Amino acid sequence: MRPISKIVVHHTASPASWTLEKTRAYHKGTKGWSDIGYHFVVETKPLAFRVGRRADVNGAHAKGVNHSSVGLVVIGNFVENEMDQETLDYVAQAVADLCVSYSLSASDVYGHKEVGTTATVCPGFDVEVLRDRVKEILSK
Repeated sequence: MRPISKIVVHHTASPASWTLEKTRAYHKGTKGWSDIGYHFVVETKPLAFRVGRRADVNGAHAKGVNHSSVGLVVIGNFVENEMDQETLDYVAQAVADLCVSYSLSASDVYGHKEVGTTATVCPGFDVEVLRDRVKEILSK
């Protein structure tokens, strides 16, 4: 297993009805990648945690940190639409579970805009709120 030191959170900037399969098809067909760029996907309509790219393979989600991170994308556009509390809680639990799996803490969770070499507003929501919720879950 490759060493993981970060969890990088993204949004698809797409409609909430988008799916893992549509994201995979876009990455493979339009971008020409070998697979979806993210290791994990949270679909929002309905809420579901899905596995994307194999975690033992470098992602294609945050240039500059793909080698040392796993990427989790939340389906939706959180620049245009505020993330509701139910979705935030679901994403926080998924991220907390990943923290446990990779022996990481809430301080190892980043929004795409906080890492890498690409200027972006992704994930479109306040990552500090997510980190605080993850920290709360991990403390239980």
